[in-house]
Amino acid sequence: MSDFKWEKKGLLVEPSAGIQDFTHASHPCIQHIKDDKFLLIWSMRDSRKRSHVFRQTCLIKNGEISTLGDVTLAMSPGKMGTFDCEGLLSCCPVRISKDKVLFYYSGWNNYAESLWLCDTGLAEIDLKSLKFNRVFEGPVMGRDRHNPYFAAGTSVILEDGLYRSWYNSGLSWQMEKDGSWKARYGVHYAESHDGIDWKFFPGVVIPFKDANEHSFGRPTVLPVEGQYHMWFSCRGANGNPEYRIGYAISDDGITWQRVDESAGISVSDKPDDFDHYAQAYPFPFQHDGTLYLLYNGNNYGLTGFGYAVLERK
Repeated sequence: MSDFKWEKKGLLVEPSAGIQDFTHASHPCIQHIKDDKFLLIWSMRDSRKRSHVFRQTCLIKNGEISTLGDVTLAMSPGKMGTFDCEGLLSCCPVRISKDKVLFYYSGWNNYAESLWLCDTGLAEIDLKSLKFNRVFEGPVMGRDRHNPYFAAGTSVILEDGLYRSWYNSGLSWQMEKDGSWKARYGVHYAESHDGIDWKFFPGVVIPFKDANEHSFGRPTVLPVEGQYHMWFSCRGANGNPEYRIGYAISDDGITWQRVDESAGISVSDKPDDFDHYAQAYPFPFQHDGTLYLLYNGNNYGLTGFGYAVLERK
């Protein structure tokens, strides 16, 4: 898609979205309800740094997104000891009927020495009431013989009865010179006939740029014009510690060509902008012939999230 570019529209949701004692509005995604009405979904951290899921309706028309009504708490951390008891990160919705949506999210656990575990949970959204309900207390995609460290950041689409997922799976924990630990993880692929039980395919599908690149944040896949397009956040390459938005293209969703230079978006050159030195957690979607991109900027949501619209050069 090198003949396209994203036009930034600015900040859409402030860091706290007006909710007291919450910060880091991040990991935005969106679900079509009817006509130009959508359900905007994202995560925010409480005073204990545990992420919760929030929702708000919005109107999308003529390349503009306008939020409507109140911001509402949709999901909170699970029961003590469960995979999501220390936080929820929104991943993606999948509509399976007129009023029913499957909602995939990442559950968070913290371990000793600042290590963490982040696996994939499943909830259902009723588009009439806009209520979210967990399907299981445990993950539907998680640490097992195929994914020894974690399985998170899931992008799921439903094609001809087959659920297809591109997700982050841990590869290793590496000790830094200062004694801290750094996770290394990449984008993997899986399939399912019910959206619950998954067949995992071995190996990463997006190549690392160099030995320093170590993290791929929240890949999202969008089929457009007979091809699959993936936007993702990545960091570490060329010694850059901050997230940037990368891009890849595929004819089958399995074999990918990485072309970050065609991502169509880059950090702002204005010091006061929310994405001055980082961009993360992209979520592309299409409505009424227009492509949109939700994304975070600096500090993992500390500056909120914005959106952009794709236009021809």
